[in-house]
Amino acid sequence: MQASGRLAAAGMPLIRSVGARGDEAPAPPTTQLEASLWVLRLVGEHDLSTAPLVEAAFERIEASGTTVVVDLTDTSFIDSAVIGALIRPARRGKTLLLVAPRGIARKTLDLVGIPELLRTFETRDEALQAVERHD
Repeated sequence: MQASGRLAAAGMPLIRSVGARGDEAPAPPTTQLEASLWVLRLVGEHDLSTAPLVEAAFERIEASGTTVVVDLTDTSFIDSAVIGALIRPARRGKTLLLVAPRGIARKTLDLVGIPELLRTFETRDEALQAVERHD
């Protein structure tokens, strides 16, 4: 599977992937909601070819954030390279919450046991409500 993308986190281009017809799916930029809270939204297909972009987004986010909500609502495919990119920030001590409603991406995460490692939610609102705030 060939996917290409760009990333949107703190001045980076957006992560997008090329659809089956070759058209790019639109995606809003990654958003900083608070000083240390970010939302990273992956849209379309993500595999080995986009994993470095996902890693780069986390590196940029980690410079100012400790909590990342990764929204996979509009993700149609992820592979082990992207799953690895999702796990690494959590291993470095960052708080990572996944939004993965029922679908192929969620099935993939379930098959490899990610919900046992990372808090996983059906909606972005649920994930944001679960964030510990230190005001």
